[in-house]
Amino acid sequence: MTTQEKFDAAVNVIRNLPKN
Repeated sequence: MTTQEKFDAAVNVIRNLPKN
């Protein structure tokens, strides 16, 4: 997994958390 992929995955998690 590249650094960019790790960053994108982290962004997705952060975006999803406040919705719940």
